[in-house]
Amino acid sequence: MPPEYWQKDAYMQEIINFARAEYEQYNYNNNISKVLSMQRQTVSGYNFKMYFSAQYGQIEIIVYDQPWSDTRQVTSIRQM
Repeated sequence: MPPEYWQKDAYMQEIINFARAEYEQYNYNNNISKVLSMQRQTVSGYNFKMYFSAQYGQIEIIVYDQPWSDTRQVTSIRQM
């Protein structure tokens, strides 16, 4: 999805901030900074795949979100 969409959308910013906070809990001394790209897949909720620039390359973080059941979790963190 184009950056103009997720950079201005409050819900998308909430997802990005959640992903960043979860990553920082298990930081491997590889600080992440800006979001390079973001994709959304509709399942029984939403899967958000985000690529962040990091001190040592890129990090892919996938967040599953189901707003109507208050479910939000990181399902994958991977260094690229």
